[in-house]
Amino acid sequence: MFFMTFLANLNFAQELIIARVVDAETAKPIDQVVVFIEGDTAATKTNHLGYFQLTVGPEDYLIIEKERYQTSKIKVPTESKFLIKLEKDKFSNTIIVSNEYEKGEAFDGYKIGVWEYFDKPEELSLVVDYDKGQILYFKSDSSSYPIKYGDTFVEMKVDRPARYMGSMHEMNSIIQRNLIFPTQARRKSTVGTLHILFEVDSTGQAQDFKVFNDIGDGCGEAAIDAIKQVPNLWVPAMVDGKAYSSRFAIPVTFAIQLDGKSVGRPKKTSKETLPISKTLTEIEVFAVGLIQERREVTF
Repeated sequence: MFFMTFLANLNFAQELIIARVVDAETAKPIDQVVVFIEGDTAATKTNHLGYFQLTVGPEDYLIIEKERYQTSKIKVPTESKFLIKLEKDKFSNTIIVSNEYEKGEAFDGYKIGVWEYFDKPEELSLVVDYDKGQILYFKSDSSSYPIKYGDTFVEMKVDRPARYMGSMHEMNSIIQRNLIFPTQARRKSTVGTLHILFEVDSTGQAQDFKVFNDIGDGCGEAAIDAIKQVPNLWVPAMVDGKAYSSRFAIPVTFAIQLDGKSVGRPKKTSKETLPISKTLTEIEVFAVGLIQERREVTF
């Protein structure tokens, strides 16, 4: 009889609590937070709205853990429903990025959480959740794109076009920063426009870089070297739920100016018709005396 009374009192002391975990700074819910009773190995996790439920005793302590947040230990409140605010780890290497073209957080050099990308200011183009590996938003595009069927590229409407996993402005900036006007081309006053062709395969990898209508003197190689500095992270094209390879072309123009005037003679090339491809923003590099200037040209 004593044992049965003890169990009854123990069960009476246990209570189901429902709590929510949010970011102390933003008040946004935090999912996948690990919550367990101190001294107990069983644990639960918050859902996408930050909620969890757990059966606890009045003398229990809760341990709340989440990567990039300070681990918290709290005594179970008397209320059956309550809010827990987690503080970010002050010693973590978290950087908040917010500008006209991208918004998000990076931890130890890696993008975390939800990022928003803008190809143009105030024009949302892509939203990615890096923690879950999901694309949350993709700007619709009704134009035709080159899709590879077998060994042949054809232009057609797609459910989702291939694109760089980030702001296209960021991509162009990376190319510009790394595009060098070759010394030999400057000495010979070699100027003109060439195209860099490349494919984005069904796994989202850029590959098969080629120079089309090269103007020579190292310009084609310099353009490819600059483009390869872009992180190889792309979203593949999708048609009817299947991923396909796409092909892109980036026009790259080399120009020389002296005393405000363009100099040099464009080198004659074969001027063959550009293969089926999606033409991206033109990149220009200017040699002004011994100083280089880079400029992005938007169609």
